[in-house]
Amino acid sequence: DGIFESPVQIQRIIDLLHEDRSVGMVVPTGNVFGTEHWGSNQGIVEALAYRLPMAFDPDELRFPAGSMFWCRPWLLERIADLDIGDEHFEPEAGQYDATTAHALERLMGIYSTVGGMDIVEAMDVKQRLTNYRKNPQVRPNVYAFYLPQYHQCPENDEFWGEGFTDWDNVRKAKPLFDGHRQPILPSEEVGFYDLKDPEVLRRQAKMAKDHGIDGFVFHHYWFDGRRVLDTPINNWLADPTIDLPLAICWANEPWTRRWDGLDQDVLIPQTYGEDWANRFWDDIAPFLNDPRYIRVNGAPMLIIYRLGEIPDAMDTIDTWRKRAADDGHPALHLLAVGPLRECEMLELDLFDKADGLVGFPPGSNIRLESLITRLSPANPLQGDFMSYHSATPGDHASEANGIYRHAGVMPGWDNSARRGVSSYGFLGANPVTWRRAFAEAVPRKSLASEPMVFVNAWNEWAEGAAVEASRRFATGQLESIVDATNACAACPTFVVAGATTANA
Repeated sequence: DGIFESPVQIQRIIDLLHEDRSVGMVVPTGNVFGTEHWGSNQGIVEALAYRLPMAFDPDELRFPAGSMFWCRPWLLERIADLDIGDEHFEPEAGQYDATTAHALERLMGIYSTVGGMDIVEAMDVKQRLTNYRKNPQVRPNVYAFYLPQYHQCPENDEFWGEGFTDWDNVRKAKPLFDGHRQPILPSEEVGFYDLKDPEVLRRQAKMAKDHGIDGFVFHHYWFDGRRVLDTPINNWLADPTIDLPLAICWANEPWTRRWDGLDQDVLIPQTYGEDWANRFWDDIAPFLNDPRYIRVNGAPMLIIYRLGEIPDAMDTIDTWRKRAADDGHPALHLLAVGPLRECEMLELDLFDKADGLVGFPPGSNIRLESLITRLSPANPLQGDFMSYHSATPGDHASEANGIYRHAGVMPGWDNSARRGVSSYGFLGANPVTWRRAFAEAVPRKSLASEPMVFVNAWNEWAEGAAVEASRRFATGQLESIVDATNACAACPTFVVAGATTANA
């Protein structure tokens, strides 16, 4: 009776699930159990979870008993991620345990917990809803970093061979050990696109907007006057009908054969010649002046990947702020990439000149426990793989030393498509674990005037960091963003006949 006791209670449950992103399920009072009620289902549940893959501790998780419960639609949609069909279900013969159907009932509760949501008993619904409405979730702006690599250019032709793009790396990827999911491919609908075609960016803009992403942050490659991989952003500027808010992140590091910005085997050095700061501003000004460009309190947002590498950075920032004012902007909103512990090794005065920091995982998570020896003691890998589920795959919003850091979070990471046996990555990334990571990165209350969360990335396919629709999960990663940010909280919901605000 607890979940259907009255129209008023039903309305409360619907409203709670609709408004509060931290609630995954509502179950009858007294119907949440744990280890003692696994029965014969644990092995089947573990086999289903492995299909994602998704790790969990069977001794810690709790789940609702029986098949009568309310849940977020997102939880039911995750069944599709298991890629199971009729052949995986046993014929109905009155079984009460140890079937795929029973295992799925348990899995719903596990999805909820691993996905960062609570299982609420019916008797607690009214108070939970009241508490939430006193302190509702603030929805941040969500921006995804964007790689403009997927088109032919003279530099790619020269360094990697005629016609090369990063899709070549993606296609050739192979599993390096048992359970390693490679290649990681875009969905059939997305395909191996060519960013010379402006329609690609238009389609991506719609997909992003439909799934709670408010804009892209383009990696911008400018080497002392030489711009590289700029066809997509030029297409954006040339076509004002492309409905896509955009900002620039200057990737001010050398272009190397190692794909990671280290100085070994430099292809294009990052230098800073005479009057470079003004020349750089001249290069980016047309984008910043576009009305679609992302602004914070009216000021165009510019992100610098390695602010500490810029010579005379303090004076450079002053120059850019003056140029912004000369162009009619109220200010320049300058952000630097980097977790706080890296910032503490640099001059704090420099970061005082910026307006904040941006988390950019996985750089701050590589000291976690390795899984390689457990995967295979004889594995030839020279890199490392870690658990996505046990990691904190994001930099949460925080403030220290007067410096605000915006949250950054990654949907996964696996750069074996580029680095082969020298790669590193995280195992167990999927829409469920990604939802938890994203939800934890969203600040409950933001100290920033315009809270933002940065996703790394929209389309880093060769690094296993893409929320763009994939062949494995379709739009599952994007659906997790919508659900975790409560992007649909303002959408129409069901109104139950007989339930009124007065008696709720």
